[in-house]
Order: sequence, then C-alpha cells, then structure tokens
Amino acid sequence: MEISPLLDIQNLADKPKELSILCKKLFASGKSIRSRLIRLICKHLDLKEEETSVLCRIVEYVHNSSILHDDLIDHSSVRRRQIAAWVEFSPAQAVLAGDYLLAQVSIYLAEKGNLPLIRLTAESIVSLVKGEFLQREAIRKQAENLKNTNEINNFKTASLFKWSFKAPFLWINMKDPQFFTLLEKIGYNCGILFQRSDDLLDFSVRNKEKKSVLLDLRQNYLNSFSCFLVSGKSKSFKTKFRKAETLKDIYHLVPDFKNKLAEFDKLNQKLIKETEREMEKLKPFLKKSETALIEDIKSVPSLLYWRKP
Repeated sequence: MEISPLLDIQNLADKPKELSILCKKLFASGKSIRSRLIRLICKHLDLKEEETSVLCRIVEYVHNSSILHDDLIDHSSVRRRQIAAWVEFSPAQAVLAGDYLLAQVSIYLAEKGNLPLIRLTAESIVSLVKGEFLQREAIRKQAENLKNTNEINNFKTASLFKWSFKAPFLWINMKDPQFFTLLEKIGYNCGILFQRSDDLLDFSVRNKEKKSVLLDLRQNYLNSFSCFLVSGKSKSFKTKFRKAETLKDIYHLVPDFKNKLAEFDKLNQKLIKETEREMEKLKPFLKKSETALIEDIKSVPSLLYWRKP
C-alpha cells in the first residue's frame, strides 16, 4: 500500500494504531485533485515546498474528513473502489478519524496564524455541513430541479475548489476584494463542472473509474444530470424515473439519452468557456512573474468536466 505524501505520517506516529491504519488506507487512494490544483497555482507564487505542502494537506484533510463522515451518513459501503472506512473499521472509528483530520487542520492553521485563511477554512467546513443538510432535505422533499442541485453542489463540492483557488493568495497576504470575488466565481464554476462530471458517472458516462451506477438514484437523490433528464417531464415520468433500477430502465424511459447527454455536455462546455474568460480577468491583479499561472489554470475547467488525466 503506497502512502500519499499528503498524509503527515510523523504526526500519526504517537496516535492510536487503528487511527493510523485507517488514515493510511484512506490516503492510499484518491486523485488528490484539489491539492494538484493548489500546486499548479503555488509554483507561480514563489512559495516554499513546505508552505505548498501545508496548503495541500489542509485541503485534502478537510476533503477526506468529509468523505469519512458523508459515507457513514449516506450508508455508502464503497469509496474509491474499496470498502468504506465505516464498514471496514466501524462507524465510531470513521467519525473519530474525520474529527482527527479536522483537528490537525486547526493545528496547521494556528501555526501559520493567518486569520483570513483560518476564516476561509472554517467557512468552507461550515459550507460542507450545510450542503449535506440541504442534500438530505432535497431527498426528503424529492427536489428535482437543476437550480436546487447547483445550490447543494455550491456548498459541498464547490466549497473546496473555491478554497483551493483562494488559499494560496491568502497565504501570501493578497487582500484585493475584487480579485477574491473573481476567484470565488472561478472556484464555484470548477466545483459545479467537477460535480456534474461526477454525476454522469452515476449513469456510466465516461466512467473509466468503473464506479457503481445509479447510487444517487437508489438514495432517491436526483443529481444534476437526473434533474436535466426529468426537466419538463410529467409527474408520471418522474415517478418511473425514480423507480429505475438499471441503466436499461433509464434508456427505456429516455430513448434519446445520447441526445440529452450531448445537450448536457453543450451546456457545460459553455460554462467551461465562461470560466476561462473569468480566469483571464485575473491578469491585472497579478505580478508579471505570476501571470503564467493563468494559462496553467485555464486548462482546469475542461479537465475537470471531461475527466482527462
């Protein structure tokens, strides 16, 4: 089992053995997308490696903490093609490990002593919690519109993408509110694109990871693509859609599935272009030596949606 350098093994050395094993397994998988984004930005900001590493650890610790908690809340038994931590270990151990990761984040932030960064991180964690509440409410109310899922995804997925864009600049004490407003919108768009791509995996679209399909639907949650498919349909259609058990059932209900997917892709390609334009607007706020980062991050929206390596 290869352990990700994102996990602070030294800090785990004197911790309970079960916690160490759980965290090592958790960090041995995953794509570390948010930390890779941070590295993409930090290489243009002249940050030291140890500074970049701390930022990467913070975002991955918060993300993995949310995974531990969310899987238990949703009773998801599989994560990253492995047995979910709460199943393999125990619900109590999964919760405690998630709490440990958040506590370690607090220590990293306290050592830096950057109040705006501390506030951003706290707000992001609150956002994740709020998003989970909203998603559970959507399930209870059988919400079925794209606007509603955008709100949920803003609080959940987009919160850490916004953090990843903002945190490196807070670390170097940038303060211009206009600049951070731009980063907020860019982070939101990237989070929405990534989540919509993730939602397509539920229908086995571009599912190179071979994730299980229709998991959201089985929990009675209509994700973004589900909402797109049922938009404007009758109550009877929506009822049948919610009861679909296989992809074959979906294709029978939506015979023009490929056309609907093309429409959804077109909608998101438009959002990709919009995000690239927003990124260009960052240039006046950057030093000449920093402007090359724009070309690097302009590839991010497309990579997130189209699931390119």
